[in-house]
Amino acid sequence: MWRHSVYTRQGITTFQDVDLVGFYDVVPEAAKSLSQKYGGVTTYSDLETMFNEAKPDVVFYYLPPFAHGPEIESAKRRIPFFVEKPVVLDLDLGKKILDEVDKNRVLTGAGYMNRYRRSVNYAMQAFKADPPSLILGRKIGGTPTRDWWWIRREQSGTQMHEQVTHTVDQARYFAGEIESIQAFAARGFNKGVARSHNIDDAAVLNVKFKSGAVANIYLSCSSNSAGDVFMNVYAYDTAAVFEKWEQNLTLYKGRGAVKTTVNGEPDIFKVEDRAFIDAVKSSDSSLVKSDYRDALKTAAVTIAALNSLETGQPVNVQKLAGL
Repeated sequence: MWRHSVYTRQGITTFQDVDLVGFYDVVPEAAKSLSQKYGGVTTYSDLETMFNEAKPDVVFYYLPPFAHGPEIESAKRRIPFFVEKPVVLDLDLGKKILDEVDKNRVLTGAGYMNRYRRSVNYAMQAFKADPPSLILGRKIGGTPTRDWWWIRREQSGTQMHEQVTHTVDQARYFAGEIESIQAFAARGFNKGVARSHNIDDAAVLNVKFKSGAVANIYLSCSSNSAGDVFMNVYAYDTAAVFEKWEQNLTLYKGRGAVKTTVNGEPDIFKVEDRAFIDAVKSSDSSLVKSDYRDALKTAAVTIAALNSLETGQPVNVQKLAGL
């Protein structure tokens, strides 16, 4: 369990129709800490025991990229589950999980919260009729000072895979499947980092969509004077500018540039969690805007980008993913 996700995603704890019946963590003290925060919920040191004794109707997996795999147990037991992004670091493992999901027809959800934002979906209606030709996206942040899994390439997949997965997913949401990707990275600029730090300081992704559209996505975890989250989407008669974490939208339409603004929600996790719970209660998967299969496609894009960094060549995402 990734405690940061549970602490920041408190939507499910506020729902009157949801009872927390168990916490499991490979670090027992972490589960106990959460139990104390949420009223003494029973904790477990063994996942199978939790399934057998707590008998959950739904499971939420808050895991860092390298720790995925337990989702298979939910799929085998036909228990709906929600999983934090990115859903996997090992694509072969992701395919095994997906096989169990498909075989047992399990309802799933993944943590791409921007798909639930009113700003994103307002723009999406415009882009359905006027498809994007160009997308620019960025995620700029400062030097990571904490010595933890996020700064280790083999555990996080770098900022590109762990954070910018949101930007990649939003680009897919607007422009469709990605055909190929090439990545370039910069290292050696950060200072004062932990000895285990081996991720890139900055990177650029050049993207080609199956639709023919193109994108440039860039990122940094070495900018300590300024940073932001940003996306611009351009089509023939429409342009969308998304700003800040909330994805506040300014939409421009036509040559006269008629402007519409739509602010994003501050508590988007609650919106996302509500949609998943409602999907489970009604057995209506259409309420879920990102299921496991779709989220695995997003993970495949940044995994392809990591492969591109190693080879120096563009990577065919569709061939790599095989989904």
